[in-house]
Amino acid sequence: MIASSSRHPLLLLGLPLCLLLALASGCSGPSFEDQILALATPTGALASVDPQLPPLIKAVEQQRGLPLQLAGPTLESSDSNAAVSLTTIGAPRQRVELLTATATLLDPATEPLAREAFVKAYGPLVEQAAAAVDRPRCRFSVGHQFGFFATMSYLDDAALGVRLLLVRALDAGDKKETAAALADVLRALRLSHWLADVRRVEARVQAATLRAESLAVAAELLEAGVLRHYEAEQIYAALRDHVTDWPTDERMLLGERATIIHAYEAIRAGMLSRLVTLYERKQLQSTGRMDNLDNATPAEIDADEARYLRAMQRLINAAAAPYPERLESIAAAMDEINSVPTLFAATLFTEDLPSAIRTAAEDRGHVEAWAIALALAADLKPPPYRVSPVTGEPYQVEREANSVTVSHGEAPPVSLGVLLK
Repeated sequence: MIASSSRHPLLLLGLPLCLLLALASGCSGPSFEDQILALATPTGALASVDPQLPPLIKAVEQQRGLPLQLAGPTLESSDSNAAVSLTTIGAPRQRVELLTATATLLDPATEPLAREAFVKAYGPLVEQAAAAVDRPRCRFSVGHQFGFFATMSYLDDAALGVRLLLVRALDAGDKKETAAALADVLRALRLSHWLADVRRVEARVQAATLRAESLAVAAELLEAGVLRHYEAEQIYAALRDHVTDWPTDERMLLGERATIIHAYEAIRAGMLSRLVTLYERKQLQSTGRMDNLDNATPAEIDADEARYLRAMQRLINAAAAPYPERLESIAAAMDEINSVPTLFAATLFTEDLPSAIRTAAEDRGHVEAWAIALALAADLKPPPYRVSPVTGEPYQVEREANSVTVSHGEAPPVSLGVLLK
């Protein structure tokens, strides 16, 4: 199962890594942190007697894909880095409440007065989010060197920033404040796109969700007539820029592989219990699989990791090809892991990976369909998007007197009203 902030409830509180490590170890933080950092160098795998594993690790090193090789520099100051500013929005426990409240307020059925009251109460926090996204760059602190033990509170930072902006955009729309509504929608799209560039599967999936929420708000404002032709042009230009700068699937797969290499070292160090939540342990015990994991021999762990790395390399090699052309490679990679059931790879590390890859393709398809629909609705230059990245087939366009609908495969269609100059 792919790690996420939902697997580690304390991460939702935005607690610092040193405190999380101290809580996990029951002793002083630094000593346990040193242990975790040591696992970023795969000494156990390199020392394996398995004839396949050390060469596979060395190949990853040549690709600069080991945890320490992906670990970025220390965060820049908040003057230039949006990610730093986003961490300061709200107190830790308040952030949990705000994430829930903003998700509720984005429901189209929400009364405008509720959004107005929220924006009035939390206006300074929304301003913080806006000021953060207006910074020139965003470098999230991912912590590849900590593997599964890395705090992933940046996912909540991004989600809270996007949703605060979207609630304010809807409130501005209720008040017919077009410029303000457009500015916050564009900010939300920008922050979603920044998150998509992070080398973690969880970030890539979260970015797709936040981008979809941003476009849903844009659709609501367009339908209400708050955003019209000029604003549609601005959203269109932003989406075109995002497609041009689209992150490759290779990025998230490299990050995912580095995280799991770290996890195998943790398993060798006797830390399996810290990788599996209590809920997961109960589920695995109910099927009898937990005993197999707890009692795995060094040789079984090494063979398991070798098969995982072979499967991941297959996925990485194919990552540049369109998603429909990769389906065979994805199936072959999963067969590598599942045909003779692996212990950790199949049970803990890859179950959700095919759906995450599809989500990334659906995200791009959604953005391209939006760009096509905006171009047709506002009579803009058509984008060069002809074939859906999800289905490999042409986008289907339906034009009526007052509306345009773009669809592809099973994805929800994008429908917009015609926008006159």
